Amino acid sequence: MRLKRLRYTLAVGACAIFLFSGCATTQVKDLNQKISELEEELASEKAKQGLENQKISELEEELASEKAKYDQERVLLNDEISTLRGSTGSSARPGSVQANEPNAREGSIASLQAELARLRLLNEILLEASAPTIKPVETLLSVGTGRIRVTPAVSNSGFLGFLSAMNRPDDRGRASSGSAQAVGVSWLDAVRYCNWLSAQWQYDAYYSINGTEVQPNQSGRRNGYRLPSQAELDASVRNGFLSTDAVSRVGLLSSELNRAYRYDRTRNSLVPLDASLPVNNIGFMVVRNEN
Repeated sequence: MRLKRLRYTLAVGACAIFLFSGCATTQVKDLNQKISELEEELASEKAKQGLENQKISELEEELASEKAKYDQERVLLNDEISTLRGSTGSSARPGSVQANEPNAREGSIASLQAELARLRLLNEILLEASAPTIKPVETLLSVGTGRIRVTPAVSNSGFLGFLSAMNRPDDRGRASSGSAQAVGVSWLDAVRYCNWLSAQWQYDAYYSINGTEVQPNQSGRRNGYRLPSQAELDASVRNGFLSTDAVSRVGLLSSELNRAYRYDRTRNSLVPLDASLPVNNIGFMVVRNEN
């Protein structure tokens, strides 16, 4: 009797082991199949990414080629304009446009200038398609006897592009409030931002920066972005390009070293602020000279 019970117990145990082994084998097979499917999906995604990278590379090459053509044509057109302007009636050959058709000569200059303007516009379009930053909205504003291009106050999202390019962290949580006005920017960083933004859009850098020493660039047209003067800030506020409320709350940096201004409603004028602190509640806007 005991022998029968022992044989029965052994038989039941063997069945249990067999069933458990079968279940485990099935689970392993299912797991291997799942891994294979995931590996195939990963390979497919990598292939798609490879195609995207190839397309990006092709577009970058095409853009570089178009820019090179534009630069070459711009140089040639500038040379032709300079030649036409520098030629005189006494040095012109008989029967030439310069000697006998002064109106045609002026027409040639105008035609070349129009073509140069077209190429510049084409370059702007190419830049907008490839630039990592959005170009600031510019509005012409007369200040005294001159004219400048005024932009809105720089936002957090705009300043984040500069920080990323400089490999600097988002130390004030700007990403969480991208549309808000960028504050807590030192005067020197605002100047650096101006030169960085100018480079994005192929304008001549307005500032020459050597460490912490800043001065207007002595070479080139200096048609790049810069900080506004007190007079330009005042004109921007009075002409409605800047909210007096925003200026009242935080103020705006100016072209003067470590100086900013806020709008005083009681005085109806700008009041100077000290912007020398590395962390402050002062924002900034950028302007550039009219081309």
